[in-house]
Amino acid sequence: MQCCYILREVDPEERRTNTLQLTEKGRALLSDVHKAWRAVDKIIQNAVGAENAEQLASLAFMLRDALGGRPPAKALGAGKPHRADVGARKG
Repeated sequence: MQCCYILREVDPEERRTNTLQLTEKGRALLSDVHKAWRAVDKIIQNAVGAENAEQLASLAFMLRDALGGRPPAKALGAGKPHRADVGARKG
């Protein structure tokens, strides 16, 4: 099933590389995703407290990095910090 949120193109200079971009439909959905993240952050803070929520986020970012993941902003080369970058800097 194709939902038309992401556009995939072959890099003209490196045919083995694909470039992914959000479509207009994908960018429109991104606002809802950010709202959901904020709601989950509040649920976590209410459940374990702000300090423990920060520690949980820091550990999650460490695990992501250890497994070879990258924050979306860094993966996309964006200059603006992503939510994950901000939390990772605190740890």
